[in-house]
Amino acid sequence: MPSYLSEAPPDVVFSIFIYCDIASVVSVGQTCRYLHDLSLHQSVWLALVKDLRQRFILPPMIPDLEGARTMDLITLVKRTLTGPETWNPTSSGFAPQVSQRITLHPTIHLGAGILSWENEAKLSPSGHYVLFNNWQTLECWDVVADTLIWKHVSNLDRAGVLLFAMDEPVDGDTLIIVICERTRSLERKKQVFFYIEIIELDLRSGAHTSLLQLRCPDTSYDNPFADPAILGNVAVVALSAYADVFLVLDWKSQSAFAVEASGTHCGILMEIVPAHLILKTRDVRDRTGSGDLYLIDIEATLRSHGAPVDLHAGAPFHPVTLDDLPKILTQSIMPSVEGSPRTSHQLSVCRSPLHTDIYRIWVFHSHTDAVLCSYDLSLRPATAPSWIERTRAPARHVFYHHRIAYSGHTEFFERIEGRPGVVSQIAPPVLTPTRGELDLPGDCADPIDVSAYFGALTFATNSEVIILYFK
Repeated sequence: MPSYLSEAPPDVVFSIFIYCDIASVVSVGQTCRYLHDLSLHQSVWLALVKDLRQRFILPPMIPDLEGARTMDLITLVKRTLTGPETWNPTSSGFAPQVSQRITLHPTIHLGAGILSWENEAKLSPSGHYVLFNNWQTLECWDVVADTLIWKHVSNLDRAGVLLFAMDEPVDGDTLIIVICERTRSLERKKQVFFYIEIIELDLRSGAHTSLLQLRCPDTSYDNPFADPAILGNVAVVALSAYADVFLVLDWKSQSAFAVEASGTHCGILMEIVPAHLILKTRDVRDRTGSGDLYLIDIEATLRSHGAPVDLHAGAPFHPVTLDDLPKILTQSIMPSVEGSPRTSHQLSVCRSPLHTDIYRIWVFHSHTDAVLCSYDLSLRPATAPSWIERTRAPARHVFYHHRIAYSGHTEFFERIEGRPGVVSQIAPPVLTPTRGELDLPGDCADPIDVSAYFGALTFATNSEVIILYFK
């Protein structure tokens, strides 16, 4: 029996490689010539790339894999890291080139079209489905067939969807969706109630099951919700009516806790990774525009501060302060120059295509200066969580960002010089802010969804929902 992997026969090595992540295969291949040659075998990379596709990291319309050469498969992996080739910046900028355009055709609403500032479209992680808020009615569309497979019918009277977010488990044909809703009383038209609902949608049958429905406290806000997110059994929603309060819901245990900004922390953003929350704060009163990044243990916080969800009463929440949360990791983020207290910030998290238990954190923070930072968070089971800063670069000084892709690209919507629209993207490998321009339809909606890995842009016009893929 061989004592070293380098002495094992090829079929044994191949069997080991298919249980490794890409980073491990590359590392082992650097140890000796024998393992290097085996690590570049087509069957190894075929298994690695198929795993990426099963985890929704590769786009659904990639070419036939079985006949692909090893270098072609490696190129597909590199694309998940850097984004589409025509998104790679040069000193003079870059020009995104569309490789495929997919259109969906929702029903025109009362002759007024489907375009509204609230009508957001989001592509599912697999790229097979689109959730579209069609005039406060949430719809799920099959991308390939251009067919409506589900329309949300609430058990609430006169309910309208305001915001939503989804999680797509890799082991089933389902979506887990968190929905922020508003209802209006039939007796008193000005009486408004707000709800958070979490549902499981069966994509084969088009039926959904309600997992949790929570009535929120009454408020004078027309829309008190912001920044919903969901992963597994945990959902988070910002309650703007409460001035920087985030509600964290565990729908399996039907328990929750709320977090509010405190002390010098005047704003919170929140993302979910397995068993943990990532929080970003900002201080609008500090002339340096300081901010901090925290890693929070969800289970520990539920044990110490969680309470059963009061589903129907609309009772006020009793948030805990950020200072009281059990923090695992803390990181300070500061622009370099003092100035005006006006700030903007963004937070995005994506699982690494190369490492099984590592997550890429992107942090945009603007004050007088704007910076785009990235961190790698390790959640390996055998070690304590840790993160390291990877990059820190100047960014475009803007005040609204969409999701930041794994590659570091993001976009914001502009109308300049009479052009119908441009998408401007930040690419951190270039140490100066770089813009890539793309002509969009003149009636393009403001909300533009960017996919986490393969650079798809999803948005609505007055008659279609459009998905763009790039070369």
